[in-house]
Amino acid sequence: MCVEAIVIMETTNTRNLVKKLSLIMAALGPLPRTGEKRGQTRGGSEFSYPVFEEADILQPVQRELAGHGVVIVPKCLAIDYHVVEGKQGDVPKTTVFTLVEYQICDAESCERLVGQMPGAAEERGDGTGLSKALTDSNKNFLRKLFELSAYEPQQGRRPTSKAVQQTAPTQPAPSGTISVQQQKRMFALATEHHVEHDRLKDFLFQRFNYVSSKDVHCKDYEQICGWVEGGGK
Repeated sequence: MCVEAIVIMETTNTRNLVKKLSLIMAALGPLPRTGEKRGQTRGGSEFSYPVFEEADILQPVQRELAGHGVVIVPKCLAIDYHVVEGKQGDVPKTTVFTLVEYQICDAESCERLVGQMPGAAEERGDGTGLSKALTDSNKNFLRKLFELSAYEPQQGRRPTSKAVQQTAPTQPAPSGTISVQQQKRMFALATEHHVEHDRLKDFLFQRFNYVSSKDVHCKDYEQICGWVEGGGK
């Protein structure tokens, strides 16, 4: 099961509701990310970068929704388990996919919009895969609905790399372009959010005319990462 983007279906005359959603979008602004994703490159270097936790999005969104008299009611439409057999002796990997419908209702005018968003999470044997997939759907639905972006205290922030910090100083990038660490972070994000690397390269070329990730300018970096974190939507 795969749905590429958020789907919004208008069910009534929604002028008042859409106006409220636009006011909520303006009030939210960029949000801080308190989560951290850790990983390791093929070369063995450890890195980390900030990610949105569910509370980073839900708490400010719920506050603004309640203040404007808007309610979002979720309904799970589909659940699918996809098992990938590993090499001989490896434990098969199971991914849980969900499709959730969201009704956005205006308590005053009774106007409503209906949207859908898929979710996915790995089942690690502790029974939390479904819950995480539903959370993934909810988080991404709100992110796309309100076009939420991350608050970056330090523009051009890059992930930490313990191996690099311990063995050699960071090599400066050419003026105006992103560093090697930022390039690694970009592709690590693509792996995490199931965006194929070839698709990311096509996006870089078609949208920005970048032949290589080395060509990416700092001014475009956060926009590219935002596109990747949104699943390439």
